Amino acid sequence: MRNTYLFLFSAFVLMASCNESVTEKSHPIEQVIPIVTIPENTISLPMLKEMFENIQKQTEWDLKGPMLWGYFFTHNNQEDLKALIPELEKQEYIFVKIFLADGEDNSEQETYTLHIEKKEIHTVNSLHETNNKLSLLAAKNNIDTYDGMDVGPIEIQP
Repeated sequence: MRNTYLFLFSAFVLMASCNESVTEKSHPIEQVIPIVTIPENTISLPMLKEMFENIQKQTEWDLKGPMLWGYFFTHNNQEDLKALIPELEKQEYIFVKIFLADGEDNSEQETYTLHIEKKEIHTVNSLHETNNKLSLLAAKNNIDTYDGMDVGPIEIQP
């Protein structure tokens, strides 16, 4: 069994080192690992690529360095969202707040949003993987939606 793992690891390293299409802006592993979108994740890889391209065009942020990434879950029950917080904190996310979502349709049911943050570096592919994981977490806990993310520079506190 150990030889199988060693072989697979060696084959992976060989594929990564032989990949001639790797550019300065990409990471070799992203060229080798197939990208899978799970059904629970409604944020597609092309949407993320467009988001990264827009950030590069419209800002002077260095996306190759740590950024402050915000992630959002929506649900009709505030207590269910609160129950997610310990699991997210185990994964080093920081709880920001739970708030009543604005501008909802005229339904009688309220919608709450859980906002968490994490300082991290993402590529298109790593953000896609994070979205997959957070979408699965929402589905596993019967949360209405993992609603997506935002990003900004890390503010330096005086």
